[in-house]
Amino acid sequence: MTDIPTTAAPTIAPTTVPNDITSDSATVSTEPTKPNVATEIPNQSTASNAPTITASGTSQSSSASTVAQTDPSTDSAEDDGELPIASAEPDSSTFQSVESGVCSDAIVHNVYTLYSNCRSAFDLCVSASDYQIFPYMGEHPTQAQIQSMAESDACVAVFIIVIEAKLPACTIGGMPLVSAVETLLKISVDLEDGREDEASSVDVFQKLLTWRYEVDLAKAAGVPHDSDSELYAEFETNLNVALGETAIRVNEDLSVDVRLPNGSYEPFEDALDLVITDASTDATPGYIKASSVEADAELSSSQSPVVRSSG
Repeated sequence: MTDIPTTAAPTIAPTTVPNDITSDSATVSTEPTKPNVATEIPNQSTASNAPTITASGTSQSSSASTVAQTDPSTDSAEDDGELPIASAEPDSSTFQSVESGVCSDAIVHNVYTLYSNCRSAFDLCVSASDYQIFPYMGEHPTQAQIQSMAESDACVAVFIIVIEAKLPACTIGGMPLVSAVETLLKISVDLEDGREDEASSVDVFQKLLTWRYEVDLAKAAGVPHDSDSELYAEFETNLNVALGETAIRVNEDLSVDVRLPNGSYEPFEDALDLVITDASTDATPGYIKASSVEADAELSSSQSPVVRSSG
């Protein structure tokens, strides 16, 4: 993955999708270069491709150079037993494409604030799944990693925290973070409720992620966003179930609390074992590859306001 850029022209690029997928409403992105050590907070917002997902270095999966051709309007995914997956188009009356953009400096600041406030959950998620969803390292998860994230309490906590922060649809480091965690949380509920025996394949996951990002962009823009589809209904139902059952609360200042059995709240890190059953798992401090030193320095000096999605 390329590092989050420090300078770039504030332009907006059309919605793009992972390298494995193409459609009439999207262009194929180039594969990012994996960073050396740290992910930096950008000084300016930039246009970005949606994530180019490659196989993890620790597991086997399909090559990132493989391109799966899909129908421009709907991918039936019948071979995988999935619901039809539509693609957004510019003039569609049911699912309209909207230009993508990189998260602004203020939104990036918010993400790093959440990351700092709940660092234990991020570390434990990486430890449980052998995959790092944030800071994004430029590699797509394998099916085994998708399943591990979906079944990990720590990862589910991360998903819920990001969603409850009401961040907008945009990319950070090449990853549409909100859409990614929504997709993983949907899969998690499917597995928990027994509707699926295993996580989605790598190809199906990428298609679902692309679809969800296009949905989130269109919904934020107030245009048709495939809201009448079965897939949309499934996503909304699953997300509502997960968010309705959680004891996690994200406050306006992006501090995170956990509801105790007596109804009171404690800071997330102090009540970690109430929401993460694997909280005692050995996770070496700094397990997450991207150093937080730069982020901590930026957070301490930044005066960026808290900006939340109006959705």
